[in-house]
Amino acid sequence: AVVTVAAVGAGVQCWRMREAERRRREEEAARKPPPSLPKLILLALAAIVIDSIGILPSIGLPLIGETFDVIWAPIAATLVGFLFASPAGAAITFFEEITVFDFVPTASIMFCVVYGNHIYEKYLVKQASD
Repeated sequence: AVVTVAAVGAGVQCWRMREAERRRREEEAARKPPPSLPKLILLALAAIVIDSIGILPSIGLPLIGETFDVIWAPIAATLVGFLFASPAGAAITFFEEITVFDFVPTASIMFCVVYGNHIYEKYLVKQASD
């Protein structure tokens, strides 16, 4: 019983530390200025290229494409995680590339999730009010 209580206590402490780290990262990201329009365009193009590389071998070369997916999945996940600072996006990208869901444009979806609100508020709403 004492070991169980100690394990639960350690688990709660670990959860608190992870939660504090998550909040710190969110606050840091909120203070970070949003990217400029040229950088947004480059990020969108990078997302499209990542998605295109992931789907082309599966369409063109069915058997070789599956082998390529095993190599491409960790590369695509690393790129998405780096470009969009999203470990969850990297994990989803890895899962999508390694399974049969190659047709889903995960990197482009991550671009929209991360920067869509900023683009809408800064560029689309601003132009509509002008």
